[in-house]
Amino acid sequence: MKQETRITKERIGVLIGKKGITKRNIEEKTKTKILVDSEEGLVSIEGEEADGFLRAVEIVKAVARGFSPERAFTLFEDEDIFLEVIELSDIADSH
Repeated sequence: MKQETRITKERIGVLIGKKGITKRNIEEKTKTKILVDSEEGLVSIEGEEADGFLRAVEIVKAVARGFSPERAFTLFEDEDIFLEVIELSDIADSH
């Protein structure tokens, strides 16, 4: 499985972490490989196991949306917790 997502340049450092520790933690806990193109802001997530892969995608998206890595890592703690991004512009009245 493979998925690519965009992340703002301001959040790339947060996703990677000091000396790569945050990215490495995500990869180890989810058994995935995360490649970050810091010039383009493109993050590629690859994994064989569906559960780990989906968790890695959720965590990357959470960090991209402004969550701290510690807060995003709560997605590891409970299998019943999922990240859902709701686009308010899709449901808000445009008047």
